[in-house]
Amino acid sequence: MRIRFFILFLLLCLPFNQSAGLHKSHSGESLRISEFNWLLGDWKRMNDRPGRSTFEHWTRISNSEYRGLGYTLRNGDTIFKEHIKLHLDKGQWIFEVSGVNEDPTLFIVTKKAKRSFTCENEKNEFPKYIEYYLDGRKLKARIFGGDQEVEFSFTKL
Repeated sequence: MRIRFFILFLLLCLPFNQSAGLHKSHSGESLRISEFNWLLGDWKRMNDRPGRSTFEHWTRISNSEYRGLGYTLRNGDTIFKEHIKLHLDKGQWIFEVSGVNEDPTLFIVTKKAKRSFTCENEKNEFPKYIEYYLDGRKLKARIFGGDQEVEFSFTKL
């Protein structure tokens, strides 16, 4: 009787653990599978300079890695391109930008909410801070530091 009760108890608890979407990281902390899923998809910048079209494309590689590609077109030619990787390293989310400078630039995610995050790298000349957030159906981003600031407003394609 005790064995049946124990098995029934395990069967009832198992779906709750799976539905919460939690997994253990290498450091032992729980991670949500959908941590940054609100970024996923293709986005087009709405507040671009005339004659330019800027896009971001985000995919989820694993529970602990997302990759983005940002690029700007002018007259059909690519005039800017960056690779973005948002990944978990030793329990800390890292926002990594490559393709702009010789070496990748790393930003540490310092604030994270359900549909937003802020990351920083005080040693970087510009930007020192990067902020992403979902505003209704629009993806907003802001890069800033010192007296400079650039805002991005994307719509999903």
